[in-house]
Amino acid sequence: MDLSEWKELASGIKKIDEQHRRLSELLDLFYSGQKIGYSKEKLDKVLDELIKLNVEHMFTEEALMERTGYPGFEKHKREHEFMKRKIAEILMKRKKGKEYLVDTLEFFEEAIYEHFKNVDRDFINFLNDKLKEYQPFQRDILESVGERILSKDEFLKLLSKYTTFLKEANLIAVILLDIDDFIEINFEYGFEIGDTILENFGVYLKNKLVHPKIFLGKAEKDEFLIAFYDCTFVEALDLIENIMDLVRKYEFKYKGEVIKFSASLGVAFYPQDGETVSELLGACEMALKIAKNKGKNTWEIFNREFIKESKEIVRIKKLLEKAISEKKVLPYVQPIFDSEKRKIAGFEVLLRIVDENGKVIKAGEIIEIANEKGYIDKLEEIVLEKINNEKILKLFRNRYLFINKTLRGAKKINILIEEVEILKEMVEKYEVYPVIEITEYSFIEHIELLPPLTQAIKKEKIYLAIDDFGVGYASFSYLLNAETDFLKIDGSIVKEILKSKKHVSLIKAINFMAKELGIKTVAEFVEEEKLADLLYILGMDYLQGFYLAKPMPLEELERLIKKS
Repeated sequence: MDLSEWKELASGIKKIDEQHRRLSELLDLFYSGQKIGYSKEKLDKVLDELIKLNVEHMFTEEALMERTGYPGFEKHKREHEFMKRKIAEILMKRKKGKEYLVDTLEFFEEAIYEHFKNVDRDFINFLNDKLKEYQPFQRDILESVGERILSKDEFLKLLSKYTTFLKEANLIAVILLDIDDFIEINFEYGFEIGDTILENFGVYLKNKLVHPKIFLGKAEKDEFLIAFYDCTFVEALDLIENIMDLVRKYEFKYKGEVIKFSASLGVAFYPQDGETVSELLGACEMALKIAKNKGKNTWEIFNREFIKESKEIVRIKKLLEKAISEKKVLPYVQPIFDSEKRKIAGFEVLLRIVDENGKVIKAGEIIEIANEKGYIDKLEEIVLEKINNEKILKLFRNRYLFINKTLRGAKKINILIEEVEILKEMVEKYEVYPVIEITEYSFIEHIELLPPLTQAIKKEKIYLAIDDFGVGYASFSYLLNAETDFLKIDGSIVKEILKSKKHVSLIKAINFMAKELGIKTVAEFVEEEKLADLLYILGMDYLQGFYLAKPMPLEELERLIKKS
């Protein structure tokens, strides 16, 4: 459908809508004329206009139905034929001088009015859906693009039409804008203020990027999509620099403070970087990832070299899919030790998968893709399923069992709440003390969703741990209301304490704060004896790392426990 066809469709809808309005007015006039005593001549005049417009309306509808391929055309047409016969009968009665007004009123009320209200509505809904499906490619025609920021689906649908119909035009530049470290703003000022800032920034961008060939959409969380069609490469570069400058100049004032941030951009061009919307979006995401890795606050244009990375992603995806379908997911465990007596106090369950050659793949090689592509939930489910049997659980008796969980919104919280029943059974039957382990980043990002989960586990001997604690956050005040039981101190802090007094002070402060709040601490990446000894002196409750024990399969764990 080209622009002229779209205009014709829009014009047809408008015509039908105008006919409906006028028919409704004439029906009301006919009914009210009966009540207030219009003369027969006056009523006949209204009736003639009503019948003439109704026939014209039916013709307009049928022509448009046939042209647009309306699936209910034949049924609709049969109703029209019935109405035409009834109208012919009424006109014949009037011609013969017979009473016709009563029949006419009954017919209009029971047939025509109901037809407008129900049957015609289905056709109008069909036309409107078709209109949305084939959006025009001019800002002055598609007023909705200029009036608001499109949703992601709307943006991609519109972009799809451009890539379909503008093949002879210049480039289409697609830009994915991601606000750097926006989670810190959410954490510092609250999610409600964060949402307000995102909305305000979106309006700011829309108002600043006023151009007939640019449209803007809201993507995920703190991301925005921008498209510039029929542009040259130089024009696209100017737009990129303009966007970066706009971000630098943006300010949000809140309680006397000025909130600012930076952003990273991933840029792709149609058609060379992708001929479909999904290919273009994938290219933007890849370019954005490179920009982020370069230190953020910058932009990157997609390069075919990125394809190598893309192929690796595809390889890992296939590996994950095979591991899930064939349940080639292995739970490994790493013991956690009491810092004073150096006895096993618990275990962390770690994810491993087996590749096509039987090689065991560590979580670090797959976890990012598993998270990004949505495989992590199923992997975690299989891990829990594999450790939830009597023989294995007896190995963990009277010890903590740290189980890693990735939060992905309210749905995942509900899944975890359902899993509480499984964990509760571990406590009651086997005297195992499960600890749900969540990264600090994930914890902060979903802190508002956590209360139902914390309330569910509080009733049982089930605990909550924050993993990777102490990295990237300027304030620990959220711990006051976090209801967590363990802090697992990130290895990047732990391994520095032998050579940095500042890191020693930080560990001291964390331990002091944790003890005041009744929270236990676990040091990760403990890789030598001196480090273990110093951590004990600094007040760390538990230790975990290669010096004490490496991650191991369940069979090896069984031998270790028997030996100890």
